[in-house]
Amino acid sequence: MALALGLVAGGIASVLGAQTALTAAATAFPATPPGAVSGPFQVRGNVIVDAAGAPVYLHGVDWPSLVWNPDGQWANASQSGVNPNEFVAMAKQWGANAVRIPVNEAFWLKGSPEYAPGYIATVESVVSLVEHNGMIPIIDLHRVIGADSVTATPSANPACAPDVPSETFWQQAASIFKGDPNVMFELYNEPHDIPWSVWRNGGAITCADTGQSYTAVGEQQLLDIVRATGAENVVIVDGNHWAGNLAPIAEWGLAGANVAYGFHLYVHESTPTTPSQWSASLGTVPSLAPVVATEFGVLGCATPYPTSTEQSIVDYLEQHGIGWTAWGWFAGPNGGSCSFPSLIANEQGTPFDGGVVVQQQSLGLASGAVQANEPAAPSVTTASGSTVSVPALGALGQAYAVVDETAGSGSLALTPVGAASPETIALSTGQNLVPLVQPGSAVETSTPVALTVPQGATLTGVIDEPSISGVATPIAMAGTSGAAACTPQVRWGNATITQTSAGISVTATSGYPAVELVGPSCALSGADGYTVSVSSPTGDAQVTPFALSSSYHASFLPDATVGQQATTLALGPGVGTSPVLGLQLDAATSPETIVISNLTGWAPTTTVAASTMQASTVSSSTSTTSSTSTAFAPYVDMTLPPTGTLAQLGSESGAKALTLAFIVSSKGTCYPSWGNYFPVGQNNGLFRNEIAAYQAEGGTPIVSFGGEINQELAQVCSSPQALAQAYETVINTYHVYNLDFDIEGSDLNDQAAVNLRNQALALVQQQEAAQGHPVSVSYTLPVMPWGLLANSLYLLNSAKTYGVDVSNVNVMAMDYGIPQAQGAMGTMAIEAAQATEQQLASIWSNLSTAQLWQMVGVTPMIGQNDLSGEIFTTQDAQQLGAFAEQVGLGRLSMWEIHRDVECANNADEDSNYCSGTTETPWQFSQIFEQAAGGSLPAPSDPTPPPSDPTPPPSNPTPAPTSPTTPGPISFSSGSLAGTATVTSTWWGGGQVDVTIKNTGTAPVSGWTLGFTVPSGESIGSLWNGTVSGSTGTVTVTPASWNGTIEPGASIQVGFTLNGGPENGVFPSSYELSGSSTASDPAPTTPTPTPTSSGQLTATATVTSTWWGGGQVDVTIKNTGTAPVSGWTLGFTVPSGESIGSLWNGTVSGSTGTVTVTPASWNGTIEPGASIQVGFTIQSSAKSATLPTTVSVSA
Repeated sequence: MALALGLVAGGIASVLGAQTALTAAATAFPATPPGAVSGPFQVRGNVIVDAAGAPVYLHGVDWPSLVWNPDGQWANASQSGVNPNEFVAMAKQWGANAVRIPVNEAFWLKGSPEYAPGYIATVESVVSLVEHNGMIPIIDLHRVIGADSVTATPSANPACAPDVPSETFWQQAASIFKGDPNVMFELYNEPHDIPWSVWRNGGAITCADTGQSYTAVGEQQLLDIVRATGAENVVIVDGNHWAGNLAPIAEWGLAGANVAYGFHLYVHESTPTTPSQWSASLGTVPSLAPVVATEFGVLGCATPYPTSTEQSIVDYLEQHGIGWTAWGWFAGPNGGSCSFPSLIANEQGTPFDGGVVVQQQSLGLASGAVQANEPAAPSVTTASGSTVSVPALGALGQAYAVVDETAGSGSLALTPVGAASPETIALSTGQNLVPLVQPGSAVETSTPVALTVPQGATLTGVIDEPSISGVATPIAMAGTSGAAACTPQVRWGNATITQTSAGISVTATSGYPAVELVGPSCALSGADGYTVSVSSPTGDAQVTPFALSSSYHASFLPDATVGQQATTLALGPGVGTSPVLGLQLDAATSPETIVISNLTGWAPTTTVAASTMQASTVSSSTSTTSSTSTAFAPYVDMTLPPTGTLAQLGSESGAKALTLAFIVSSKGTCYPSWGNYFPVGQNNGLFRNEIAAYQAEGGTPIVSFGGEINQELAQVCSSPQALAQAYETVINTYHVYNLDFDIEGSDLNDQAAVNLRNQALALVQQQEAAQGHPVSVSYTLPVMPWGLLANSLYLLNSAKTYGVDVSNVNVMAMDYGIPQAQGAMGTMAIEAAQATEQQLASIWSNLSTAQLWQMVGVTPMIGQNDLSGEIFTTQDAQQLGAFAEQVGLGRLSMWEIHRDVECANNADEDSNYCSGTTETPWQFSQIFEQAAGGSLPAPSDPTPPPSDPTPPPSNPTPAPTSPTTPGPISFSSGSLAGTATVTSTWWGGGQVDVTIKNTGTAPVSGWTLGFTVPSGESIGSLWNGTVSGSTGTVTVTPASWNGTIEPGASIQVGFTLNGGPENGVFPSSYELSGSSTASDPAPTTPTPTPTSSGQLTATATVTSTWWGGGQVDVTIKNTGTAPVSGWTLGFTVPSGESIGSLWNGTVSGSTGTVTVTPASWNGTIEPGASIQVGFTIQSSAKSATLPTTVSVSA
């Protein structure tokens, strides 16, 4: 609750002098196990309170893996951790209700030398995971670059203060998480050795410990940046001197609401400090503002560990009402780390040293067996006719309100601390502060407000938070005389809603429906939220309140069981300004009814008939018939070692279309590459021929750009024209006109890249349509069961704005991270599709229902998803397939086709080559192909015909003749012979492939190809070479990989021409030059020699070579009569070479002595059976020495 009084204060030091009394708190914090508290969180005086106004005591752990490694899977070279899923489960088992997540600015910010493109998405997923396990996430900016520019190389040591890039970090982070009321922000970890003026306001500094000189950004500046985004989340501000000194904050406190302060309490065993010294470091701050010890522990390696010291730290914090998160969840190389405290001894989460105390204490706080005292709060007692100066907390401008009353009446004048004159609040009889400003609501005013304050009342609760605003009047859910109503609607799922005089009656028939209250009179302008009363006429029902952010996942509050007696539930703000109440049924097959009433004091009226408030339901069968069929187009990861050609995959799976993934930026350039490994031009022969063979068999390839990792092209191309040219390179190389764009993670939040991509795609569609090749564009986007998030909707609206013809919006029905998804992945996919179809209707309102369903695609991750517990089974596939047939879904896909087989021993693993669920080979493909049975629709021409066509001339011009294909042109120079062949033509241009062969006996280096591009035409794209000039005289020199042509070998160069006459004009002559040189000999392929040990034989065969590397396949066969388990393969990689990749085994070492042990599925070789292991070698020399001598043992 908040009442803005315009208080002005000059620091916390001025507070205590204005008080007439200070009373110690005798109240204990309530027990707060995981899942027991929920936001929005706010600062009330010197405590943090939850959505219900109850005080919250934080107790949890720090998980630093994301500081050391951008994927968060491990800690660093000398410390090991666990993946996020395992860690969160263990932290919850320890009873933690909070998790501090330290993050690294250098990984987050684009342009940093250490930038990791998927880092922001990883942080978001960890935050969501923490929340969904009932714990409070604290995002801690732990490491900064320590420079004025994001492009500087970060120091290995922590910088002494936030830097200029920190402003960008918090602008982005706060924008992402501002819609999530459960997240707290810690502005910067451990500022140190800087003046307090710089700590607060920033300035030029030189860090004494690192030597870095840069412009420090003050904590006040960072707080202002956070608030400017609209984020009202609780902010924790670390004190100076490595967060070990808070006392001067009484003078230097920040201006703003919802601010707590961070304290780090480390005790070194050799020079221990005492509680009196700790209190001196804290000063008066704990009695005036919330304090959270976000790190603490004992430093040193005494044996035995001083557990009593650790216990004394925790006892002190709890006695003084200081919440805590303990450092740190990692294990050292020999178990726990004692030199810098670790909580665990191993990856299984066994408590180590101080972790024993932390686990026991956290479990005790969660259960109520251990209690923490609420901190002492200032209070004053009024007297009749008296004028009282109300304590204010520093520049925060927080005052104290009446929450406890005695009999009598009178008036009270509140004097803002530091004000030139008192500000008198006039009090009138008959009004009372507590009923007027209820928990969960707020009122803001710049003029005096009339309140009744009884004589002798005690002032203890905060009434002033200037930055928080909200609703001051009751919310009307129905009205008379056409008053705007707060209309209930089904957000997702199946439910019937009726407005009655008793309230909103909701009958849920199946699934997990959610009801949203929408309308002007529902609007909330603040973060306080409000309450509703919920009852169940039919008996007990499970209700799950949650806040649904427009830019983030749902934030679930604890489940509540409601019966016939009304239960009060706190709700936060929802989508935009609308609240959302989610309903979870006891049994999905049994209808449940609840009644919602008394929304923030609302009294229902009877003047509106129930029928006028009937909400339309979301039917599971939007269209009972389908006029168009569904296309099945599963994804193929083109960067995986193949198990067959595309034609074979299509034939065996039955898929008539394949989605080939992923094309991204080639090493940060505006040039397309398969997975950053294979530039499109370089692999002309490999993928081009394979794609052509699949097309020859009648298959339809879709090329997919983007994906979760690597740099997406729109992130690096400088203009729409440059990006369009990159797309044209792919189109012209593979003759593929179906393009898919998998946009997720940080790419989805980059609005500049989103707009650039859509501008480029509009250009491509226009250019190709003019040449008779309409291009189909689909977007593949993340989704939740309630639909696409705001960033995806922005992308689609941008596509419409720039004129992109979007044929399909394909939702990734996977990795939801919500408990309802477990065991219901088919239902979740259907609900996601239904919600998406409705969202598309709001963008493309001119389309029919059938057309909208043709725009929707669904891609589940078959089998075991990335998140534990989420498994998409064959039963889910049948459910989704039946739904697709019913509504006429445009596309069905799946990730990924190589996984469409059961794992060995039916293991539930997340593998690239098996599904992790029970199935027969190709069962998912067969289910979806049977449901589909269709093909991709032809893309429409994005250029509409003119509305007023010109009449044909009386003497029409004859139609142009079809373009002709000139014959090949041969040319030579010395030992080099070339052939230029026009391989494709279109109106105004075409494609030329040039083969250059060395017919001599010595290598030729530094070749040059020259030709003349006719006037008016220009090079569109060129591959396998470096081009100089685009029209007139053109010279092509080698790319980095094909500068030398060995005897008898050939290289290929290709290019396209655009801008010519209808039939195109192509170069009529070519010139070649090159130098003969005695270079390294061409690689040779050694003859494989089998080796044996016991029952096992191993044969290594060189299956492919290239300049600088090659591939070796090893076959291990059991020639005996009994199974052999636990085989080991060994070989030596020569100096200067290393393993590039290895499959079907676990490798130890990359150069020198290399050992390979089994993967999880091939550890046992049956009698007469064989297994294969393959690897590639990378060499600094042109001719790699490929190891073919191997050893095998068991």
